[in-house]
Amino acid sequence: MTLKTKICIGLLTHCRDEDSKRFEILKKSVDTLSIVKKQRDDIFLYVWDNNSSESVKEYLKSKSFFDFRYFSKKNLYDIVAVHFLAEKAKQINAEYVCHLEDDFYFYDEDFLDSCFKFLDTNLDCGYLRILRYEYDKKYLYDKFWKQKEEKEERECFINFLYVGDKDNANGQRHFNTITSDELIWEGPEIFGKHKFYKNNWHWHNYANICRTDVFDKIIPKKNYRPLQKLEGYMMKKYNSLDLKVGVLDKGVTTHLGNFNEDESQRIKVFKDLGLKLNAKLPIISFEEVEEEINIALGKKT
Repeated sequence: MTLKTKICIGLLTHCRDEDSKRFEILKKSVDTLSIVKKQRDDIFLYVWDNNSSESVKEYLKSKSFFDFRYFSKKNLYDIVAVHFLAEKAKQINAEYVCHLEDDFYFYDEDFLDSCFKFLDTNLDCGYLRILRYEYDKKYLYDKFWKQKEEKEERECFINFLYVGDKDNANGQRHFNTITSDELIWEGPEIFGKHKFYKNNWHWHNYANICRTDVFDKIIPKKNYRPLQKLEGYMMKKYNSLDLKVGVLDKGVTTHLGNFNEDESQRIKVFKDLGLKLNAKLPIISFEEVEEEINIALGKKT
């Protein structure tokens, strides 16, 4: 009997030779995927590369834990990545999907069983956030918290616990971006060694475990812009499904890159195109995306 695939994990990579710091981040990130892959036998893990340099491609080819590799001659950004993930997951009948990019570092070696138990139990959650997050220190992950102005007041409520620096790399708006509603938290629930909560957050692309049918419903099946525009579209579609969001306390993965020219691929994309950071990126053709995906799936030569 063929073992059903529980989760399809797709890694998107794009790195050029001259991006030495980016390449180092990529390698550190990719290496930790081996601890994800070995947790269960029903994981399908692949890499989709958006026309990286030859040295990056050779590095990716050397990693035996990938079940599939595709090296595109184009860079269709994250638009092609999310669509391929949805199609591949349906092809192999995977229950869940996880979209990753090449700057996520996994630090927990045994989390998938607990995550699946939470999701299998909480059917009102469309996805589970697995990015680093500490429920008891929410303010460290709040993009709009001004630490210097509020530190003294916060310490009164956390019993003089050391506040530390804000975690901007894993930060998020602490309200629903689409509805502007404040977050309503539920939990905790314990599964294995992990603690879970849920709330009314908006969709967030990184990093999460999502139900395959939900993921397929929220990606734009039309010409669309990548990166922030893509995520914004998915936020609106997810909100229309009236689903909650699961949150894994402490998380299992963290962003390695900082938001600067040497380490952020997003900034490099704008620079290479001669655009300012607030400029609109090119619209990606859905027809071109479908054509590339069909080639990767062996449907077209």
